[in-house]
Amino acid sequence: MARTYSACSDRYRLDVPKRLYVHRIFLASPSDLQHERDVALDVQNRVNHQLVKRGGLAHLMTWEQVPSTAGRPQKQINEMVDECDLFIGMLHQKWGTPTGQYSSGFEEEFERALTRRTRTGAPNIALYYKLPKRNPPAALRSDLKKIEAFKQRHSQLRIKPSPYPLTASFNRSSAALASTMRI
Repeated sequence: MARTYSACSDRYRLDVPKRLYVHRIFLASPSDLQHERDVALDVQNRVNHQLVKRGGLAHLMTWEQVPSTAGRPQKQINEMVDECDLFIGMLHQKWGTPTGQYSSGFEEEFERALTRRTRTGAPNIALYYKLPKRNPPAALRSDLKKIEAFKQRHSQLRIKPSPYPLTASFNRSSAALASTMRI
């Protein structure tokens, strides 16, 4: 028997099954993609509206959710990567912050997900590249070279990067994302 969740209006009324399968999605991206991460949260909400009817729920995990505590913050982020069912990587013009073991948190997270995928078959991995601005500032040129080297290094993988010129194309992928999630 489904329970009804009632929000402020009937528009948000859902029949929620007693048991839900939670799809854990890790979103890896440097700080220059805040708008896209906000869009991802909106996509999560739309996907959940579809998934909950089928007994599923998408849970988006990001580095911002890690509390600042003593120790190595990347260790806590890596735990989220180790638990995810889907790893979404997004790059634009910034490569990210060095972690002490890798040249950026993004690189460490991706390599960790890729190693796990090679070993176990999970997580699924999706990569998105937002096109860089024309004539980027000199301060970003080093990062852009690292991003290009990353693309070249991983071009032989079965992970097909999806360049997206606008946030809208990432936004439109929400229906496709929901259809790929098994319940």
